[in-house]
This record gives sequence, C-alpha cells and structure tokens, in this order.
Amino acid sequence: MKRRKTSHQKRTAQKNERVKKIKATGKAEWGDNEAKHRAFLEIMRDIIADPSLGRKYVKSDAEAAEAFRKKGLHVPSDIKVVFLPAGDSDKGFAGSTVIELPRVDPNSPPPTDDELTELYLIQYHINW
Repeated sequence: MKRRKTSHQKRTAQKNERVKKIKATGKAEWGDNEAKHRAFLEIMRDIIADPSLGRKYVKSDAEAAEAFRKKGLHVPSDIKVVFLPAGDSDKGFAGSTVIELPRVDPNSPPPTDDELTELYLIQYHINW
C-alpha cells in the first residue's frame, strides 16, 4: 500500500527542489516565495542602514528589481518590482494604487466590470 506524503515531507521535497534549482543556476527563481521573502528582509535592512537606497528604489523599478538580483534571485525581465514611499500605507484608500493592464483580445467579448476590477490591485496586507 502506497503511503501519502505528510505536509512536512511535501515541504521538505519542495525545499530540496528549490535548492537544486539554486545550485544549478546560482539564483533562486522569482516564484520561490521563501527566497523572495529572505531577499526582501535583507533589502529592507539595507534600506534602514542606508535610506538613500529606498529613495533610489522608489524612483526606479529597474533599480528595485536589481536589488533582488543582487540578493540572489532571478528576476525575469517582464516583472516589475515597485517600492512605495514610507507612510504610503497609512493613507489607506488615499494611498498609491497598483493597476494591472487588461489583456486586449479582439476575438473575445469585452471584460465585465467585475473582471476589470480584479486588475485594480491594492496590497496593503502581509504576503508571508
């Protein structure tokens, strides 16, 4: 009888796969949320030590993505990394907004209001 893997065994297998990919490429994949979280924490500590880095990342999405690359992540060229100014989340609904562009397909019916609303991204919550 075949036994099911426990959640611990699954996490261990996933971690082993991530480690193999990192060893093969030298960089963690952007979709590796654990590696992204570690890099994020390192970058935030770097910003605390040198606030000019934060100002640079707010001004340039390319510099923000490069910060993650320097921390060992493979950031694909079609990915945007966006830093917002300190205190922006305190503004609530009056703060910054992130909007994903809709896919334009002339062979499909126009999207509904609900489908368009899904592209209005407000992420003032913790992802980890």
